[in-house]
Amino acid sequence: MWRRSAPSPPDTPLAGIEFGWRVHLAIQEWTKSVDQKASIFLVFCAALATLAGREVFNVHGGLHDASGAKLWVVRVMGAAFAMSALLAISVVLPRLRRRVAKRNAHRGLVYFGHLRHRTAEDIERHLRALDDGEALAQLARQLKDTSVIAWRKHVRLQAAMVVICAREPFCFLGRRPASQTLM
Repeated sequence: MWRRSAPSPPDTPLAGIEFGWRVHLAIQEWTKSVDQKASIFLVFCAALATLAGREVFNVHGGLHDASGAKLWVVRVMGAAFAMSALLAISVVLPRLRRRVAKRNAHRGLVYFGHLRHRTAEDIERHLRALDDGEALAQLARQLKDTSVIAWRKHVRLQAAMVVICAREPFCFLGRRPASQTLM
């Protein structure tokens, strides 16, 4: 009896490259999602800071005459607003890594920061000479870089949300009772 041997794997890692690009698209979607959430959160922080500012700076505000412990409550709230806003801004702020992109431009074909330093002819020459192994290596670097970026963005947004939530108990500690507040 003759047994058929298992088919040998193809010389090209097409399945890995295809899968890698699908993963890359998923990472891009996660990154877009966290950017949108951070933008919304930044607006939310600004609105809360405006309300808190009204309580502090308005003559009739509940925290206008803050002193002692109430003053520290105001300071904690202000620091929490500032920290949350800065963290949210750090999520949506583009990090182009200009120097690193320029230094690695000669070997990069995926990141626009690399491509902008190359001529169209150089890019074409590199694409013509590209083999599947190098394509896979470039894709792997891109997946690593984009996943690090996405992870950092999510961690910063999470930290911004934790800071704003940790501030919450302080919001009403120094507040006047409703009966003393003027409309």
